[in-house]
Amino acid sequence: MKKIIIFSFILLFTIILMAEENTAINLNFGKFSIVESLESSFLYEYQPITGNGIGIKVKRFKKDGIRSTFYSVYALRIFDLRGGGMWKQKEDDYPTKAYVKLHQINFSYSVILNILPSFVVTPYIGIGVGVGVAKFEGSRFYIDHWQEHNEDYKYQALIPVIKFPIGISIRPKNNIEIEIEGGFENGFYISWGTSFLF
Repeated sequence: MKKIIIFSFILLFTIILMAEENTAINLNFGKFSIVESLESSFLYEYQPITGNGIGIKVKRFKKDGIRSTFYSVYALRIFDLRGGGMWKQKEDDYPTKAYVKLHQINFSYSVILNILPSFVVTPYIGIGVGVGVAKFEGSRFYIDHWQEHNEDYKYQALIPVIKFPIGISIRPKNNIEIEIEGGFENGFYISWGTSFLF
Protein backbone atom coordinates (compact mmCIF):
# COMPACT_ATOMS: atom_id res chain seq x y z
CA MET A 1 0.00 0.00 0.00
CA LYS A 2 2.83 2.42 0.83
CA LYS A 3 4.48 1.67 -2.53
CA ILE A 4 1.22 2.56 -4.31
CA ILE A 5 1.08 5.92 -2.49
CA ILE A 6 4.70 6.72 -3.35
CA PHE A 7 4.22 5.74 -6.99
CA SER A 8 1.06 7.86 -7.24
CA PHE A 9 2.82 10.93 -5.84
CA ILE A 10 5.72 10.44 -8.26
CA LEU A 11 3.25 10.20 -11.15
CA LEU A 12 1.46 13.38 -10.07
CA PHE A 13 4.66 15.35 -9.67
CA THR A 14 5.85 14.12 -13.07
CA ILE A 15 2.66 15.56 -14.55
CA ILE A 16 3.36 18.84 -12.73
CA LEU A 17 6.94 19.04 -14.02
CA MET A 18 5.79 18.34 -17.58
CA ALA A 19 3.01 20.87 -17.32
CA GLU A 20 2.92 24.01 -19.39
CA GLU A 21 1.25 27.22 -18.32
CA ASN A 22 -2.30 27.21 -16.95
CA THR A 23 -1.72 24.37 -14.52
CA ALA A 24 -3.16 24.42 -11.00
CA ILE A 25 -2.53 22.37 -7.86
CA ASN A 26 -5.53 21.61 -5.66
CA LEU A 27 -5.48 20.33 -2.08
CA ASN A 28 -8.77 19.00 -0.71
CA PHE A 29 -10.43 17.26 2.22
CA GLY A 30 -13.67 15.33 2.11
CA LYS A 31 -16.29 13.16 3.80
CA PHE A 32 -17.16 9.80 2.25
CA SER A 33 -20.01 7.35 2.82
CA ILE A 34 -21.85 4.34 1.46
CA VAL A 35 -25.49 5.44 1.31
CA GLU A 36 -28.07 3.50 3.30
CA SER A 37 -30.20 2.89 0.22
CA LEU A 38 -27.34 0.80 -1.20
CA GLU A 39 -26.89 -1.20 2.02
CA SER A 40 -30.63 -1.76 2.38
CA SER A 41 -30.75 -3.39 -1.05
CA PHE A 42 -28.89 -6.45 0.24
CA LEU A 43 -29.05 -6.22 4.07
CA TYR A 44 -32.02 -6.37 6.45
CA GLU A 45 -30.19 -4.68 9.36
CA TYR A 46 -27.14 -2.51 8.70
CA GLN A 47 -24.93 0.26 10.07
CA PRO A 48 -23.62 3.47 8.50
CA ILE A 49 -20.22 3.23 6.79
CA THR A 50 -18.51 6.60 6.68
CA GLY A 51 -15.05 8.15 6.73
CA ASN A 52 -12.70 10.96 5.72
CA GLY A 53 -10.40 11.47 2.76
CA ILE A 54 -7.65 13.77 1.58
CA GLY A 55 -6.59 14.45 -1.98
CA ILE A 56 -4.36 16.33 -4.35
CA LYS A 57 -5.33 17.25 -7.90
CA VAL A 58 -3.45 18.63 -10.89
CA LYS A 59 -5.70 20.72 -13.14
CA ARG A 60 -4.66 21.32 -16.74
CA PHE A 61 -6.55 24.31 -18.16
CA LYS A 62 -6.83 25.39 -21.79
CA LYS A 63 -5.52 28.68 -23.21
CA ASP A 64 -8.12 30.70 -21.25
CA GLY A 65 -6.60 29.51 -17.99
CA ILE A 66 -8.90 29.24 -15.02
CA ARG A 67 -11.74 30.59 -17.20
CA SER A 68 -11.52 27.66 -19.63
CA THR A 69 -14.80 25.93 -20.50
CA PHE A 70 -13.18 22.48 -20.39
CA TYR A 71 -10.16 21.27 -18.41
CA SER A 72 -8.52 18.03 -17.32
CA VAL A 73 -7.91 16.79 -13.79
CA TYR A 74 -5.41 14.20 -12.57
CA ALA A 75 -6.31 13.28 -8.99
CA LEU A 76 -4.93 11.21 -6.15
CA ARG A 77 -7.33 10.46 -3.29
CA ILE A 78 -6.77 8.51 -0.06
CA PHE A 79 -9.69 7.71 2.23
CA ASP A 80 -10.88 5.42 5.01
CA LEU A 81 -14.42 4.17 5.57
CA ARG A 82 -15.43 2.48 8.80
CA GLY A 83 -18.55 1.00 10.33
CA GLY A 84 -19.50 -1.25 13.22
CA GLY A 85 -22.47 -2.69 15.05
CA MET A 86 -25.17 -5.28 14.52
CA TRP A 87 -25.89 -6.60 11.00
CA LYS A 88 -28.39 -9.02 9.46
CA GLN A 89 -28.68 -10.17 5.88
CA LYS A 90 -32.23 -11.50 6.35
CA GLU A 91 -34.87 -10.91 9.00
CA ASP A 92 -34.68 -14.46 10.40
CA ASP A 93 -30.84 -14.59 10.41
CA TYR A 94 -28.83 -14.62 13.61
CA PRO A 95 -27.56 -11.11 14.34
CA THR A 96 -23.88 -10.54 13.59
CA LYS A 97 -21.73 -8.06 15.47
CA ALA A 98 -19.18 -6.85 12.92
CA TYR A 99 -16.60 -4.15 12.33
CA VAL A 100 -15.40 -3.18 8.85
CA LYS A 101 -12.67 -0.89 7.55
CA LEU A 102 -12.09 0.03 3.91
CA HIS A 103 -8.89 1.89 3.01
CA GLN A 104 -8.75 3.02 -0.60
CA ILE A 105 -6.21 4.86 -2.78
CA ASN A 106 -7.55 6.15 -6.08
CA PHE A 107 -5.79 7.68 -9.05
CA SER A 108 -8.17 9.11 -11.64
CA TYR A 109 -8.40 11.25 -14.75
CA SER A 110 -11.45 13.47 -15.28
CA VAL A 111 -12.77 15.91 -17.86
CA ILE A 112 -14.59 18.88 -16.35
CA LEU A 113 -17.12 21.25 -17.92
CA ASN A 114 -17.39 24.77 -16.45
CA ILE A 115 -20.98 25.86 -16.98
CA LEU A 116 -20.31 29.60 -16.47
CA PRO A 117 -16.54 29.90 -17.02
CA SER A 118 -16.38 33.72 -17.16
CA PHE A 119 -18.22 34.24 -13.85
CA VAL A 120 -16.62 34.55 -10.40
CA VAL A 121 -18.86 31.72 -9.17
CA THR A 122 -19.32 28.86 -11.65
CA PRO A 123 -20.91 25.42 -11.30
CA TYR A 124 -19.21 22.48 -12.97
CA ILE A 125 -19.81 18.84 -13.78
CA GLY A 126 -17.49 16.09 -14.96
CA ILE A 127 -16.81 12.44 -15.58
CA GLY A 128 -13.71 10.43 -14.83
CA VAL A 129 -12.13 6.99 -14.71
CA GLY A 130 -9.15 5.55 -12.95
CA VAL A 131 -7.68 2.75 -10.93
CA GLY A 132 -7.48 2.17 -7.21
CA VAL A 133 -6.18 -0.14 -4.53
CA ALA A 134 -8.74 -1.20 -1.92
CA LYS A 135 -7.79 -2.85 1.35
CA PHE A 136 -10.67 -4.36 3.31
CA GLU A 137 -10.40 -5.47 6.94
CA GLY A 138 -13.24 -6.87 8.97
CA SER A 139 -14.14 -8.98 11.95
CA ARG A 140 -17.40 -10.47 13.10
CA PHE A 141 -18.86 -12.34 16.06
CA TYR A 142 -22.06 -14.35 15.83
CA ILE A 143 -23.87 -17.29 17.40
CA ASP A 144 -25.14 -20.05 15.16
CA HIS A 145 -27.06 -22.95 16.72
CA TRP A 146 -25.75 -21.97 20.16
CA GLN A 147 -22.12 -22.03 19.00
CA GLU A 148 -20.00 -18.87 19.12
CA HIS A 149 -17.96 -17.88 16.06
CA ASN A 150 -15.20 -15.28 15.70
CA GLU A 151 -13.94 -14.56 12.18
CA ASP A 152 -11.44 -12.09 10.71
CA TYR A 153 -11.15 -11.01 7.08
CA LYS A 154 -8.47 -9.21 5.09
CA TYR A 155 -8.54 -8.53 1.37
CA GLN A 156 -6.55 -6.27 -0.93
CA ALA A 157 -7.32 -5.81 -4.60
CA LEU A 158 -6.81 -3.57 -7.61
CA ILE A 159 -10.15 -2.04 -8.57
CA PRO A 160 -11.55 0.26 -11.28
CA VAL A 161 -12.58 3.78 -10.29
CA ILE A 162 -15.61 5.59 -11.69
CA LYS A 163 -16.02 9.26 -10.84
CA PHE A 164 -18.86 11.78 -11.32
CA PRO A 165 -17.90 15.15 -9.77
CA ILE A 166 -20.38 18.02 -9.40
CA GLY A 167 -19.37 21.26 -7.75
CA ILE A 168 -19.11 25.02 -7.49
CA SER A 169 -15.91 27.01 -8.00
CA ILE A 170 -15.35 30.46 -6.51
CA ARG A 171 -12.61 32.46 -8.25
CA PRO A 172 -11.79 35.72 -6.49
CA LYS A 173 -8.63 36.03 -8.63
CA ASN A 174 -7.32 34.47 -11.82
CA ASN A 175 -4.79 32.36 -9.93
CA ILE A 176 -6.88 31.15 -6.96
CA GLU A 177 -9.91 28.88 -6.93
CA ILE A 178 -11.98 27.66 -3.99
CA GLU A 179 -14.21 24.68 -4.68
CA ILE A 180 -16.97 22.72 -3.00
CA GLU A 181 -17.53 19.39 -4.69
CA GLY A 182 -19.77 16.37 -4.29
CA GLY A 183 -20.45 13.28 -6.31
CA PHE A 184 -19.49 9.66 -6.66
CA GLU A 185 -16.01 8.10 -6.56
CA ASN A 186 -16.52 4.43 -5.67
CA GLY A 187 -18.65 5.87 -2.86
CA PHE A 188 -20.50 9.14 -2.33
CA TYR A 189 -18.54 12.13 -1.12
CA ILE A 190 -18.47 15.85 -0.45
CA SER A 191 -15.17 17.73 -0.38
CA TRP A 192 -13.76 21.22 -0.27
CA GLY A 193 -10.40 22.52 -1.43
CA THR A 194 -8.29 25.32 -2.83
CA SER A 195 -6.47 25.51 -6.16
CA PHE A 196 -3.39 27.62 -6.94
CA LEU A 197 -2.71 28.39 -10.60
CA PHE A 198 0.87 28.59 -11.89
